[in-house]
Amino acid sequence: MYSLDEIMDSRNIAVIGASRDPLKPGAMLLKVLQDNGFQGQVAGVKI
Repeated sequence: MYSLDEIMDSRNIAVIGASRDPLKPGAMLLKVLQDNGFQGQVAGVKI
């Protein structure tokens, strides 16, 4: 398991299961990254 620091210090992240539906986990993760100042690139992968 990774710590939150390891994730936030990453340059790039792929979110598998990304969604535009704000109630789905993928969309929630994208919002958390954005709200917490993630500076890297994020690739949303819809499955």
